[in-house]
Amino acid sequence: MVWVSNRTADPIEVTITNKTGGDGSTFTVLPAIPYHGIAVPETWGNNHWGRKGEETLTDAWS
Repeated sequence: MVWVSNRTADPIEVTITNKTGGDGSTFTVLPAIPYHGIAVPETWGNNHWGRKGEETLTDAWS
C-alpha cells in the first residue's frame, strides 16, 4: 500500500510503476492543507495506490 500526503502549497506529481498490477502512470496529488485557497481532503481515492509487491514511487514538485 502506498499513501501519499501533500503538505506543500503546490500540487505534486507522483509516478508509480505497475510491475505487480494497478495503474502505472503519473498522478497529481493536490495540497491537503489550504494554501492560497487550494486544498482537498485526503481520501482513499486520491491518495492511495494498492500494489501486490515491490514497486517504485517517485514524487516531484516545482
